Amino acid sequence: MFQHKNLPGGVIRIIIILGLLFGATACKKSEPTGETPVPSKPTSTPEESSSEVNEGPVVITFASNEWERDFFETLMAEFNQQNPGIIVQYTLLPEFSPEESSEPVNYYRAIASAGDTTLIYAWSGGNETSYFRDLLPLVESDPAFDPDDFWPDSLEACQDLEGRIYGIPLSINFNGIFYDEKAFAEAGLPDPAPGWTVEDFRRAISALAYKKGDDIRYGYADQGYLLASILAPYVDQYMREVDGHVDASNLQEKIQWYIDLAKDEAIYPVRDTTDWNVDYEKWQALFKSENRPAMWPGSLGEMMPGVNFYYSDDDPFGNAAIKEYGYLPYPVPTDGSSDNTTPAWVQCLGISAGSAHPRESWAWIDFLTRHWMLRDENMSYELVQAPARQSVAESVGYFERLPEKAVPAVRFSLEHTWYNSFYPQQLSMVNDALIAELAGKSEFAESLAANMANLENVAVPTPDTTPVVVATPQPTPDISSDAMVIEYFSNTYDSEHSEAMETLVEQYNQEHPDTYIKLSTQFSGSPSTNDYLGYLAEKYDCFAWYTPYWEIDSAESLLSLNSFIQAEGPGFSQDFNEGLLDIFRKEADLYGLPVASQPQVMAYNADLLEKRGVEPPTIDWTFEDFIEKLSAVGSKAESDQSFGYLFSGYDDLLFAGRGVDWLDEEADPPVAHLDTPDMINTMLWTLDLVEAGALLVQTDDNYMTINEVTQNGQLAFWTTAAGQDNGMFYMEGQPTFKIAYAPMPIMEGPGALTVWASDFGHYISRDTEYPQACWSWIAFLSEQPNAFPGVPARQSVVTSLAWEASVGADAAAVFRASLDRVVRNAQNVSQLSWPYYTWRADAVNAALAGEDVAQSFTDAQQKAEAYMACISGIDPTAMSTDELSEASAACVKQVDPEDSQP
Repeated sequence: MFQHKNLPGGVIRIIIILGLLFGATACKKSEPTGETPVPSKPTSTPEESSSEVNEGPVVITFASNEWERDFFETLMAEFNQQNPGIIVQYTLLPEFSPEESSEPVNYYRAIASAGDTTLIYAWSGGNETSYFRDLLPLVESDPAFDPDDFWPDSLEACQDLEGRIYGIPLSINFNGIFYDEKAFAEAGLPDPAPGWTVEDFRRAISALAYKKGDDIRYGYADQGYLLASILAPYVDQYMREVDGHVDASNLQEKIQWYIDLAKDEAIYPVRDTTDWNVDYEKWQALFKSENRPAMWPGSLGEMMPGVNFYYSDDDPFGNAAIKEYGYLPYPVPTDGSSDNTTPAWVQCLGISAGSAHPRESWAWIDFLTRHWMLRDENMSYELVQAPARQSVAESVGYFERLPEKAVPAVRFSLEHTWYNSFYPQQLSMVNDALIAELAGKSEFAESLAANMANLENVAVPTPDTTPVVVATPQPTPDISSDAMVIEYFSNTYDSEHSEAMETLVEQYNQEHPDTYIKLSTQFSGSPSTNDYLGYLAEKYDCFAWYTPYWEIDSAESLLSLNSFIQAEGPGFSQDFNEGLLDIFRKEADLYGLPVASQPQVMAYNADLLEKRGVEPPTIDWTFEDFIEKLSAVGSKAESDQSFGYLFSGYDDLLFAGRGVDWLDEEADPPVAHLDTPDMINTMLWTLDLVEAGALLVQTDDNYMTINEVTQNGQLAFWTTAAGQDNGMFYMEGQPTFKIAYAPMPIMEGPGALTVWASDFGHYISRDTEYPQACWSWIAFLSEQPNAFPGVPARQSVVTSLAWEASVGADAAAVFRASLDRVVRNAQNVSQLSWPYYTWRADAVNAALAGEDVAQSFTDAQQKAEAYMACISGIDPTAMSTDELSEASAACVKQVDPEDSQP
């Protein structure tokens, strides 16, 4: 049997933050390793015998998030079939505000009360572990439970300080060290390998780092705080050796090498991350320079810092740093004192202390550990999370799914992990002392000694001994035995629309007892070919999704709606805009019934405009009006700073408003004009607006700053879509100021802005058993004013007082006017043109960064002309979308081999 942890009590434990950052688990497809029988009953308390006196199946609950429901309910169905005496019911975890989630005791009590079983991130374990059942009796009574099947030390990671087993491991995430193989070779260093030592690591840093004036390349760029730092496993090892009783001078001797290298600017070290938005932007900036750090920590599936994300549909690791860099486990101590140094985070499965059905709950969580929590096999961050059981890792081909060159490092990491610390407060004191030393504020040993003295005065919180009560399972829906159960999917964009859809489903089910609509609002996984319509048609009877892209989406999986439309009579189809219907047609067949449109609109802070004495925009405002207003709002005063408009390198608005027609997409091939006087002069004018504070510039790595400025009410205008009530910056909660809307400003001329819209509709799977029931349901939804965000597709609904009341009269007028201005471009228009937009954005961003404007656009035009010459021999009509995309990408690489575009 595995060992219990026997460490001294009295230590105040906290959640390791990194566990929360790497914890997303669930899967697209799982592979069972056999049935999981209910274990023989252990010696137990009377309450554990409840299943023996109940008649019928025992109902237990599993608490998790809505976005994981789709996957776990699939596993539940499999488990319920294998175990007819048990029914597992899905229940949602409570939602927490930031204030509530900062209280770990309340948080863990709440999740333990939400269901019989739940997912728990492994933590050092304080009083919170008492909310979950000690699983030792269940482990010992189960002859099929093999502790050696789990990766080394992972079982211990789900124990608390006193050795209570509050969970069993489900999945493991881990970090490693990325390294620049080319830089190692140029420095004459041997290729590092798993098992390398701290001394090897230190020598590499010294050899790889250099500084010439302001030109710095760090040998290693560390995470911002100690718990995520390269130092954490080694400092924790020291804490264990001294039982948390720190000798500050002795510890300084052990980490002095790190301090020296940091002061020599060979390491980008642990630092003050109080303003983590700023720290994140600085971190990203390190990797945008030509002198990227030679080594840095990260997850195997993550992309290169400072590089734009793009999705590769043929390689899950296509955008990951591992494509260009080497990957290693953390180095081990040179003296061989410990080799468990690679940080890892375990997700444990726990049983609530309040559960009345521990044996049945054990059968369920043991069943889950025999599956790989792979929600989406097309995403690298899902592929790298390891099954906690070694047998599962081998049976599902876990290592075969990883980049081959990383497999030795991953195996070593899983066998030599450092999971957490039982001395988080002491590590926090070390963190503060280290930051003070590196900032030149005080010496490390002196500061740490003072911190540790203060720690002795911290009161131990009183344990919360109130019994945990598990929420009662929801009653099983009363569905007639002969009712048609319709599996229906629809995105719920926010809580308001989610509640509206749930209400409509409940209403419809009550009014139609012969039909039961089973609503899903999240789905797991993604199609390997980007055919989302085909993917959803396999999972659901009918569903709401975006407009089809027939070069990718397959009509073969969809049911033609022609016969349904005809049966409704001419008045039904005439209630829809014919142009909108055409988007959902392929040849003569209509495959989607339009639901709603979200046209591009201009959102604005009405309170800020009023404060600055600026009149709000009208329905027919012009580009000149827009520039006048944003200029009037902008202020660079430190005490009263505000900005007119959120601008980025990809934004067409300013160029279009000045009539700059820089791209001819009608030409064959498309032709770009990036270095014209109009382009350059418009860029110079844009820089003047930035200097005046009229524009807030969004870059690849300052999103958090943009978010903060917007939430503080310091931004006047930004573009969004109708129905996104709080815009992209208010996904949760409400803004503190009034947000209003206007159509995009009117422009004239050849380069005038094209207003876009996001359209979506309803589809019926060709494989459904109940096509007519699906049609009746989606026809019902088409009549509702508040079922979907944006502008309803039916004219009778758009003109109704009910819809106008739901969005407000002013917003309704804006949304209607905006929809009238939408131009829906022909498909495939961007297959050959997308590189031009990227190079134009590169030129704009270079100019914004202070580089010569004319030269930036000249460089972009040279790339564009070389690209045009390359694609001139391509016949788009003879190629599929994938072939056209590959041909375009090949030309981009020919023009610029260093280009990071997909």
